[in-house]
Amino acid sequence: MKLSAVNRDNKKKVSGTLHPMWGGSGLHYAVNSPLAGDGAYEATVTVGVPGFGRDAKNKDLWAKPVTTRFHFKLTGGKLVEVTEPAPEPQK
Repeated sequence: MKLSAVNRDNKKKVSGTLHPMWGGSGLHYAVNSPLAGDGAYEATVTVGVPGFGRDAKNKDLWAKPVTTRFHFKLTGGKLVEVTEPAPEPQK
């Protein structure tokens, strides 16, 4: 899994690989990376094709990478808002 985020206020970019982790909230993915300061961010997460084998019945599941986008806002170093971007126009 890959993460990239752009601070829309100062135009600084951050990116990294999200690693599986186990903690108090159960299984989740995370990366320890400093963000580019307070502001509004546009983030993109891409989940690649898994490296594990699948049986013939499920061989087409997760055959292509999937990408999603969302916005979040930091104020005083704390997450204060998460929103989905407006849907892209259908072609």
